[in-house]
Amino acid sequence: MIQVTDITKIYGTGGATVHAVDHVSFTLGEGQFGLLCGASGSGKSTLLSMCGGLLRPEAGEIVVGGENLTQMKPEALAAYRLKRAGYIFQDFNLMKNLTLEENIALPAMIAGRKSYSGNLRELAERVGITGRLLHFPEEVSGGERQRCAIARALINSPSLLLADEPTGNLDADNAAQIVRLLLEINRAGTTVLMVTHDVGLRDYIRENAPSPLLLNMRDGRIYEKIG
Repeated sequence: MIQVTDITKIYGTGGATVHAVDHVSFTLGEGQFGLLCGASGSGKSTLLSMCGGLLRPEAGEIVVGGENLTQMKPEALAAYRLKRAGYIFQDFNLMKNLTLEENIALPAMIAGRKSYSGNLRELAERVGITGRLLHFPEEVSGGERQRCAIARALINSPSLLLADEPTGNLDADNAAQIVRLLLEINRAGTTVLMVTHDVGLRDYIRENAPSPLLLNMRDGRIYEKIG
């Protein structure tokens, strides 16, 4: 599903440059669960953003489902982000003036889909927010906001789900529920690549995901691969 080859991302110029991602390579198979661990500033979110087509690397290649993101034009990258790669953010990124139902529907509407209500209801039930769909984000809990964000990421049936610290703003109970939900989504066939600073998740993912890929990152480099 994802083939990352020797990618580098540099911020700054001259003597103030920082190699946020420094010659990183890895492969995540179709239907696999990938967990990318690292402390704040290790480069993991930058790496995920490049896999999501939100950033371009200075060097190297990222191939997803046989298509080279590093060679795509902006219009093609936008279509990739909308239809093929669902993205979950740590801070939810929900539209405050839209209900949860409208937030979930937004990518489908942008994609021009006329029939998505059945899928939306199914997703809402799957993530456990059926009774909250008519509420606005500020009227629900952080866990419910993240569940809404997951449903929004899945509304266009992407083959790849990218999750950037999806449990970072949640308490322990909600965080555990979100991780279990992501594992269920993965077992149903969606490839998942999740970023976290919580090293304690490694053993849990190793025990509960089928054939997971565990990546540990530090100073812009992957220094350990398991799986």
